Amino acid sequence: VVGEKGDAGPSEPQGSQGVQGPYGPAGVPGQTGSRGLTGPGGDSGSNGSSLFGILAFVFALLAFLGTFGGVLWRRLVE
Repeated sequence: VVGEKGDAGPSEPQGSQGVQGPYGPAGVPGQTGSRGLTGPGGDSGSNGSSLFGILAFVFALLAFLGTFGGVLWRRLVE
């Protein structure tokens, strides 16, 4: 004879986590994939102004003259 279902028992705190199992061996690496297609070329940009190149050259020349010209001038004046 089967009786009625009883009340649930009291719940207990969760137990501690168990030890992690051993790692499995690594699989064989796959083949390297093929390189994708080269995309289309981009739009050609507008030609840059040569003003920036000229200014860079002038500043470099002034820096050179400021550094080595001062040394040369001191030697000539002494």
